[in-house]
Amino acid sequence: MTGRPVLILLAALGLPAAAIAGAVLEFETTGTGEISSTTRISAQDGSSRIETTAGSEEDPTGMIFDGERSALIVLDHERREYSVLDEATMQQMATQVGAAMQQMRDALEEMPPEQRAMAEQMMKQQMPQTARKDSTLEETGETDTINGFDCRWYEVSESGKKTAELCVTDWSDIDGGEEAAEPMRRMSAFFEEMARQFSEAAGMDVMGRQQNLFEHLEELDGYPVLV
Repeated sequence: MTGRPVLILLAALGLPAAAIAGAVLEFETTGTGEISSTTRISAQDGSSRIETTAGSEEDPTGMIFDGERSALIVLDHERREYSVLDEATMQQMATQVGAAMQQMRDALEEMPPEQRAMAEQMMKQQMPQTARKDSTLEETGETDTINGFDCRWYEVSESGKKTAELCVTDWSDIDGGEEAAEPMRRMSAFFEEMARQFSEAAGMDVMGRQQNLFEHLEELDGYPVLV
């Protein structure tokens, strides 16, 4: 379609795996005709494991979302280590972010006006968003077929300005998609809560919004096959 962005998310068929209960999905993300990353999602009972391999990398990066505990386990395959981010850790980190930002503001207050202006300008360049913008999702009424998947077009806007277009296929059209949907919704809510706590503690949008997929996952009730 003319004028559409080129980032395509190719949803592969769910892979049956005798050793793994639940659904196993693979997605290839492509841009300008080349695969930039491959993502494998294993989902069961509200939890999921996500492994992403960049096009130029051999070792994947991974994380496990424990839906029952509402905790994110980040995997470091190279060091054979993992770290856990749960509600208590999230609150502790948010407190640390808030304290660091307050120290920075206190330091600015003590600077001469000229130095303070320069420091504030540098901060604006590094963290340009000072507040979270309202993001809205609207179905256009147009439909399409992308790589064999029937999908519906949506537009994402912030403060009245269109920021993205998504063509979304139903979870039921992806083999294993319906079983993967609930864990991804739970993980979406987890990231949104983390962004909210960190942003409130810092007094600015330090994380940025969970764009497109995570931010509107509940509303979409499907997966974007083209963004």
